[in-house]
Amino acid sequence: MQTQRSLQRVNYFEGQLLTASDFQAEQTYFREKLRRHNRYLHGWGIAWGLRVTLNKDNHSVIISAGCALDCMGNELILPEQVAEPIPAQGKEWYLALEYMEEAVQPVLVPGSDGSAQAFSRIKEWAAVVWLPDRPSHSGGPGPAPFDTCGAAHAVLLAHLIRRKRRWEIHKTYQPQKAYRKRNSDNG
Repeated sequence: MQTQRSLQRVNYFEGQLLTASDFQAEQTYFREKLRRHNRYLHGWGIAWGLRVTLNKDNHSVIISAGCALDCMGNELILPEQVAEPIPAQGKEWYLALEYMEEAVQPVLVPGSDGSAQAFSRIKEWAAVVWLPDRPSHSGGPGPAPFDTCGAAHAVLLAHLIRRKRRWEIHKTYQPQKAYRKRNSDNG
C-alpha cells in the first residue's frame, strides 16, 4: 500500500489573491480525501451492478450499469447498460473497467495573441477494456478488498473463454467486490 502523505487545503481569508494553483490545490485536496475514503472504507472492486452476460449473438457481452472502485480510490461508473463486442482474435479475454481522464473544452488564454489555448475542463469516465492476459495485480499484500496497492488500474469484471467456436463466461472466476455494509443497526 502506498504511504499516505498529509493533505493540505487552501485557507481562505478576506482580500486573498487566488490563482489557478489555489483552485487546483482545493480540487486536489477534495479528490484525495474522497479517494482515501474509498480505499479505506470500501476497498477496491465492484460496489454494485456491472453484471456481465453474453448477448444472444455470442459476439458481444452486455454489461449492466454499476460502480466499481480501483485501488487508487477512483470511482468507475457505468451509468447505463452497454453492449461491447468481443474481440475476434484470441481464445481468452478479461473484461475490465479502467479510469480515464481527458482534457476538454479548449478556450483562448487571456492576454495571449489569440493563438494560445488551454483546456477548461477535465472529463472523467470508465472505459471498457479487453485484456488478453489476467493482470498480475491482485490488490495489496493484505486481505482484499481493503489492502489496496494505491494505483489506478483496471478492475476486472469477467473472464471469457472460447470453446468450440462459442464464447463462455468462465464460471469459476469471481470479480473482486468492494465492501458495502448492508444493514446498519449500530451493531
